[in-house]
Amino acid sequence: MNTQIQAYIEQDTEKVADLIAAYPQNIPVHALAKFLHCTPESVRSMLETTNSFGIAWRQAGSVNRGFLVPTAVFVRWYLRML
Repeated sequence: MNTQIQAYIEQDTEKVADLIAAYPQNIPVHALAKFLHCTPESVRSMLETTNSFGIAWRQAGSVNRGFLVPTAVFVRWYLRML
């Protein structure tokens, strides 16, 4: 394997491990956006439109939305283990 590719994979793996260490149960949207290099609203939009790695909901009669990204589910999705 090309050393540049191997170094990239190792660095990416370290970032995933850091995310797991910081958020062992659930990953906040802002932290996930930083990890994915996008905006928190982009993450929220994905959570509302797909069922990839988290949950989005809106309570009846409420304008606020809720978002939950379980760490284990996200890591499996990111590493293509689902």
